[in-house]
Amino acid sequence: STLRVVPSRNNTLCSAHWLLFFGFLSGGFTVYLKLFKNQSFISTPLPLLTILLGIIGIQFILMGLLAEIIIRNYFESQDKATYLIKEIIEK
Repeated sequence: STLRVVPSRNNTLCSAHWLLFFGFLSGGFTVYLKLFKNQSFISTPLPLLTILLGIIGIQFILMGLLAEIIIRNYFESQDKATYLIKEIIEK
């Protein structure tokens, strides 16, 4: 019998979490520089990095959601299971 392989959706979500984490980290450091070091936002590229990482992180989450919808739609439209049972073990 053949086994179908369903792509792992954990990689996209894990990458998105890291991107959002580093986005918040750089945003926090930007605010720290502004409040405590009195440094202008224009003098560092951190605000741009914060926005970029946040947008890419959100895009990764939405891409994973879209992939989930497409995979479910594919299997449900053909009345296929997302897995196959290779062997049934009875007691």
